[in-house]
Amino acid sequence: MVDYLKATGVFRTTIYRLIEVEVIHNRAKEMGIAVDEEEKEGYFEERRRLMGLASAKDMDLYCRQNGIRWEDWKQMALVDLLRRKIRARVVSEEDVRSYFQQQKDNLKSLSLGRILCKDLQEAMSILEQLRTKKGDFSELARNCSLEDTSRVSGGHLGCFQRGMLGLALETELFSAPIGAVLGPFAHGAYWSIYKVEQIMLPEWNDAIRARITDRLFYQWIRHQVLTAKP
Repeated sequence: MVDYLKATGVFRTTIYRLIEVEVIHNRAKEMGIAVDEEEKEGYFEERRRLMGLASAKDMDLYCRQNGIRWEDWKQMALVDLLRRKIRARVVSEEDVRSYFQQQKDNLKSLSLGRILCKDLQEAMSILEQLRTKKGDFSELARNCSLEDTSRVSGGHLGCFQRGMLGLALETELFSAPIGAVLGPFAHGAYWSIYKVEQIMLPEWNDAIRARITDRLFYQWIRHQVLTAKP
């Protein structure tokens, strides 16, 4: 079983999580971060409410379904509370704003369209029509794309940020101008043609602040875990 867990990556992930929990407890102690019983119970109640576990019966059922004890759940919730408190200490507003200014280009998002083709030959034919202006992207998507959900909207897929697509695909799409048609790209057994419909630069707001804060804290805690002494 241990060999199986190692082969599937579960073992490594579990070990990382165990070290992370220990690091969080140790760093909280070093920083003088303490949580009294009233704060703990208040946080537990908030977590239960957000999870829809209003009654003790609901909580018992949740624990049985997930193979844990109520005390195990409380320990996990406490780690999350400590994580939040540590994050507030190690990631400052100045850090977040500085990251935003330096990484604006990497934080932009794209509105994309896609035509999913049955084979490379069809994809090349459609691409040629688009590049020679003999065909309209939305019309070709409605008539030719194999993708049901996007076909009805003229190929429109939605908005994407970096990290949501494969690296090779992102490299081309995020460096392309509005209106660019790119491809064909292998997509499993099929081939895809993409269109950059819109480029949205990030705006400073609560959502982007939270996103950057989480990213910076993830980098911090990962470094702490990887450099933790056994």
